[in-house]
Amino acid sequence: KNKGYGTDTDNNLYNVTVLWDFTSNTPPSLPKEIFNDKNGNKVSLKDFGGKTLYVTFWATWCGPCLGEKPELEKLKKQYEDNEDVIFIDISLDSNVEFWKTYLSKNEHSGIQLITGNEAKTRSNYQFSGIPYHIIVDSKGNYKEIQSPYFIDKEFLNNQDELTEYINTPYKVFKTIKANEKDTIIRVR
Repeated sequence: KNKGYGTDTDNNLYNVTVLWDFTSNTPPSLPKEIFNDKNGNKVSLKDFGGKTLYVTFWATWCGPCLGEKPELEKLKKQYEDNEDVIFIDISLDSNVEFWKTYLSKNEHSGIQLITGNEAKTRSNYQFSGIPYHIIVDSKGNYKEIQSPYFIDKEFLNNQDELTEYINTPYKVFKTIKANEKDTIIRVR
């Protein structure tokens, strides 16, 4: 805590530089980024408008990514007959031929894409570590989501639940003393 830093009576910060503001009520929408499929065709996530997308960013060199692939495939299998839910895996591999070889040796359902610029993709979708998952509603708005181990399947089954999840801002809490006990209250 630096001298002069703090919050006022309305819990607004003062004398600070805000690096990330999680209080915005506007969810991010899909960036205009183009990916490539195995055949070199250009694909944009916006091409799938009106559908629910479960997007996984991964790489063939990422141990945790490969470790969760079986669980992701189980989830994909559960929704293979639902044409309103599309699973898209986007590789961050820099070696396209290595990625293609991996895909030819390993059966993966869903749409398989690769980015041509890892740094741009990480910047556009605001993530650093992988595997990284987002869920996209029919309007093209998205939010980070837990791994396939912990997903609330209601988001894939119910567009209204998904949109509510995406539009819910992050919650901010603080601890106060109440009756000589620490109590956590919601601020925003």
